[in-house]
Amino acid sequence: EQYCKLNPFQKVNHFPGSFGLGRKDLLIKNIMKLRRYHQTKFSSDFNFIPETFVLPGEWDLFKRRAQSLNGQMWIIKPTNKSCGKGIQVINKPSEVNKNKPCVVSKYVMDPHLIGGGEKKIRKYIF
Repeated sequence: EQYCKLNPFQKVNHFPGSFGLGRKDLLIKNIMKLRRYHQTKFSSDFNFIPETFVLPGEWDLFKRRAQSLNGQMWIIKPTNKSCGKGIQVINKPSEVNKNKPCVVSKYVMDPHLIGGGEKKIRKYIF
Protein backbone atom coordinates (compact mmCIF):
# COMPACT_ATOMS: atom_id res chain seq x y z
CA GLU A 1 0.00 0.00 0.00
CA GLN A 2 2.79 2.45 0.93
CA TYR A 3 4.83 1.52 -2.10
CA CYS A 4 2.09 2.14 -4.67
CA LYS A 5 2.86 5.86 -4.48
CA LEU A 6 6.55 5.45 -5.36
CA ASN A 7 7.88 6.75 -8.64
CA PRO A 8 9.67 4.24 -10.91
CA PHE A 9 13.08 5.79 -10.14
CA GLN A 10 12.66 5.54 -6.33
CA LYS A 11 14.32 2.78 -4.31
CA VAL A 12 13.29 1.34 -0.94
CA ASN A 13 15.83 0.31 1.67
CA HIS A 14 13.52 -0.24 4.66
CA PHE A 15 10.57 -2.57 4.75
CA PRO A 16 7.68 -2.60 7.21
CA GLY A 17 8.25 -5.09 10.01
CA SER A 18 11.96 -5.52 9.31
CA PHE A 19 12.82 -4.23 12.80
CA GLY A 20 12.39 -7.84 13.92
CA LEU A 21 15.51 -8.74 11.97
CA GLY A 22 17.56 -5.57 12.21
CA ARG A 23 17.59 -4.89 15.94
CA LYS A 24 19.72 -7.28 17.99
CA ASP A 25 17.22 -7.66 20.83
CA LEU A 26 14.29 -8.42 18.51
CA LEU A 27 16.37 -10.78 16.35
CA ILE A 28 17.31 -12.83 19.44
CA LYS A 29 13.70 -12.92 20.62
CA ASN A 30 12.55 -14.11 17.17
CA ILE A 31 15.21 -16.81 17.00
CA MET A 32 14.20 -18.01 20.48
CA LYS A 33 10.57 -18.20 19.33
CA LEU A 34 11.67 -20.31 16.36
CA ARG A 35 13.67 -22.58 18.67
CA ARG A 36 10.63 -23.14 20.88
CA TYR A 37 8.29 -23.66 17.92
CA HIS A 38 10.61 -26.16 16.21
CA GLN A 39 12.12 -27.65 19.35
CA THR A 40 11.71 -31.27 18.29
CA LYS A 41 12.17 -31.52 14.54
CA PHE A 42 14.52 -28.62 13.75
CA SER A 43 15.98 -27.62 17.13
CA SER A 44 19.58 -28.19 16.06
CA ASP A 45 19.08 -25.75 13.16
CA PHE A 46 18.88 -22.89 15.68
CA ASN A 47 21.97 -23.69 17.76
CA PHE A 48 24.22 -21.24 15.92
CA ILE A 49 23.81 -18.48 18.51
CA PRO A 50 25.65 -18.57 21.85
CA GLU A 51 23.72 -18.29 25.10
CA THR A 52 22.23 -14.79 25.04
CA PHE A 53 20.24 -12.53 27.34
CA VAL A 54 18.25 -9.41 26.47
CA LEU A 55 18.63 -6.76 29.16
CA PRO A 56 17.16 -5.25 31.19
CA GLY A 57 14.33 -7.84 31.10
CA GLU A 58 16.56 -10.88 31.63
CA TRP A 59 19.01 -9.26 34.06
CA ASP A 60 18.35 -11.72 36.90
CA LEU A 61 18.77 -14.73 34.58
CA PHE A 62 22.00 -13.31 33.19
CA LYS A 63 23.40 -12.47 36.63
CA ARG A 64 22.74 -15.99 37.97
CA ARG A 65 24.22 -17.61 34.87
CA ALA A 66 27.31 -15.38 34.85
CA GLN A 67 27.94 -16.09 38.53
CA SER A 68 27.65 -19.84 37.94
CA LEU A 69 30.22 -19.61 35.12
CA ASN A 70 32.81 -17.65 37.06
CA GLY A 71 35.38 -16.11 34.70
CA GLN A 72 33.31 -16.62 31.54
CA MET A 73 33.74 -13.73 29.12
CA TRP A 74 30.60 -12.04 27.81
CA ILE A 75 30.09 -9.61 24.94
CA ILE A 76 27.68 -6.72 25.38
CA LYS A 77 26.09 -5.08 22.35
CA PRO A 78 23.70 -2.11 22.43
CA THR A 79 20.37 -3.01 20.85
CA ASN A 80 20.19 -0.06 18.48
CA LYS A 81 23.74 0.75 17.37
CA SER A 82 25.81 -0.50 14.46
CA CYS A 83 29.38 -0.70 13.16
CA GLY A 84 30.75 -1.97 16.48
CA LYS A 85 29.73 1.12 18.47
CA GLY A 86 29.26 0.50 22.18
CA ILE A 87 30.46 -3.13 22.18
CA GLN A 88 32.24 -4.32 25.33
CA VAL A 89 33.74 -7.60 26.50
CA ILE A 90 33.37 -8.26 30.23
CA ASN A 91 33.72 -11.13 32.71
CA LYS A 92 31.67 -9.88 35.69
CA PRO A 93 27.96 -9.03 35.76
CA SER A 94 28.79 -5.95 37.83
CA GLU A 95 30.38 -4.43 34.70
CA VAL A 96 26.97 -4.24 32.99
CA ASN A 97 24.55 -1.36 33.37
CA LYS A 98 21.49 -3.47 34.18
CA ASN A 99 19.06 -0.69 33.24
CA LYS A 100 20.46 0.00 29.77
CA PRO A 101 18.92 -1.96 26.86
CA CYS A 102 21.50 -4.36 25.42
CA VAL A 103 22.14 -7.92 24.36
CA VAL A 104 24.66 -9.97 26.36
CA SER A 105 26.06 -13.17 24.85
CA LYS A 106 28.69 -15.69 25.83
CA TYR A 107 31.90 -14.60 24.17
CA VAL A 108 33.01 -17.11 21.53
CA MET A 109 36.77 -17.46 21.97
CA ASP A 110 37.43 -19.38 18.75
CA PRO A 111 34.73 -18.41 16.21
CA HIS A 112 34.49 -19.84 12.72
CA LEU A 113 36.23 -17.33 10.48
CA ILE A 114 36.30 -17.03 6.71
CA GLY A 115 39.63 -15.89 5.34
CA GLY A 116 40.80 -14.96 8.84
CA GLY A 117 38.03 -12.46 9.54
CA GLU A 118 34.50 -12.18 10.83
CA LYS A 119 31.89 -12.24 8.10
CA LYS A 120 28.36 -10.98 8.06
CA ILE A 121 25.77 -12.46 5.78
CA ARG A 122 23.03 -10.20 4.52
CA LYS A 123 20.29 -11.25 2.19
CA TYR A 124 18.67 -8.73 -0.10
CA ILE A 125 15.47 -9.63 -1.92
CA PHE A 126 14.40 -7.63 -4.95
